[in-house]
Amino acid sequence: TSDVEAIVHGFARVNRERFSIFTFNGGPGGNLYLLSLLSYRSRGMLENCPELKRIPEDLGAFLQRVHELVLTYVVASYTHLRANEVYPEVLPSLYRGCPITFWGKAAPGKAVAIRVAGMGQDGPREFFFRTVVPQGDTRDPEVIRGWARGKCHDLIARLADTPSDSA
Repeated sequence: TSDVEAIVHGFARVNRERFSIFTFNGGPGGNLYLLSLLSYRSRGMLENCPELKRIPEDLGAFLQRVHELVLTYVVASYTHLRANEVYPEVLPSLYRGCPITFWGKAAPGKAVAIRVAGMGQDGPREFFFRTVVPQGDTRDPEVIRGWARGKCHDLIARLADTPSDSA
């Protein structure tokens, strides 16, 4: 992990706001940890294709999903969610073929609103989403993994930005 930390720390010095890094892992044995961090830190995305024979098809599908840009410099604000517990903290650009998934903590039955804003082709744009947090299993593995992955990326990003911060 020291090589990964060195790469991520070096990348932290670059102006990440001006570009996105899209990472694609083809075949077994790639460093998904590094690719995931690089794409997360740069408002990009990771696609993993573990089967060599599927690389042309999966790469083509990935490129098609990110073909039509909707928003850049995406930010979000929330009601009834602990903003410091919502991930990803750094939002990727929004593409018509790729939704942004938010992982956060809220009480079941609570009404939640999310405002997503950014720069579109014709200037600033914003979208509003309202929903009620469904009752359900709070230990859903997909939700736990999604939230934990976001928390880990956030902690690693903070460490890369301020390696001397003991907290």
